[in-house]
Amino acid sequence: MGHEMTGGQKRFQRAHNRRTASLPRVALDDRDRFLAGEILPIRPAGIDIDVPVSPGSSQCTPESVKNTVMAAFKGGATGVILSRNYPEMNPEHLAGAGAALDELGLR
Repeated sequence: MGHEMTGGQKRFQRAHNRRTASLPRVALDDRDRFLAGEILPIRPAGIDIDVPVSPGSSQCTPESVKNTVMAAFKGGATGVILSRNYPEMNPEHLAGAGAALDELGLR
């Protein structure tokens, strides 16, 4: 009988390694787990909606949000993360993300 770790022991070891390892090592471990089929390929795109910007920078519109979400999915994203803080978002602009999901048949 070998000395292989059980599934629970492997999960515990990974959790311990994540707390003590450098970020590049964690990224490489996640890559290896993905290639081994242990985790799903999740590629979300981060989309800032109404995040404060300097004067003269482009401003959000429902259409710009919709176009950005559409581009993210067409570019291979498997999901989107909208903004960093819900209270920052204008609901009208957020509706642009919903319109994109509707058009893509994802909602």
